[in-house]
Amino acid sequence: MQRFRHIGIAGAGLLGRLLAWRLSRFGIRVELFDSDTVDGTRSCAHIAGGMLAPFSELIDCDGDVAKLGLDSLALWTSWADELEMGVFQEQFGSLMVVHNRDRSELHHFYRRVSDKIARSNFPNSIEYLDSQKILEMEPDLPEYFSEAVYMPLEGHIDSRQLMLALKNELERLDVLWHSDVKIDIVADSRLIGE
Repeated sequence: MQRFRHIGIAGAGLLGRLLAWRLSRFGIRVELFDSDTVDGTRSCAHIAGGMLAPFSELIDCDGDVAKLGLDSLALWTSWADELEMGVFQEQFGSLMVVHNRDRSELHHFYRRVSDKIARSNFPNSIEYLDSQKILEMEPDLPEYFSEAVYMPLEGHIDSRQLMLALKNELERLDVLWHSDVKIDIVADSRLIGE
């Protein structure tokens, strides 16, 4: 098997930075190419919620994708601990609330996701809550939320902190970073751009 010694990555958003970080730790020389600055303020991760929500995503994906997401929850904790700069991350669950006029959509979500969870043999990871249980869990929520869905295994990570922590790690690992460049295509394992 051929071992790569030098890899170029088109895109230095969250996924590009994570990939560069992991490869660099294995001794592979990495170059990042991105149209954004190294701060990544134009990246999706700059405004993303950082949700670690494999069960919430089941509404639009299959069980295999959710299984990867579930397996990755432990990875996020491990990776956040490996970064020198602290990255806020917690896994206390997701609470989905809706206004009364949207309750039918919440019922649909719950039925569909519960069915996929059961068919995929996932751990019990979704609960339907009434108004009393909502107030017990989140007393600061307005009382007009009468129903909710709780997914206890989910969480979130501060994606801006993660972007900054990865930038710092990549600089420490001497990753060569080409910012403000445009990559037009990737062909025959070559990056082509300006």
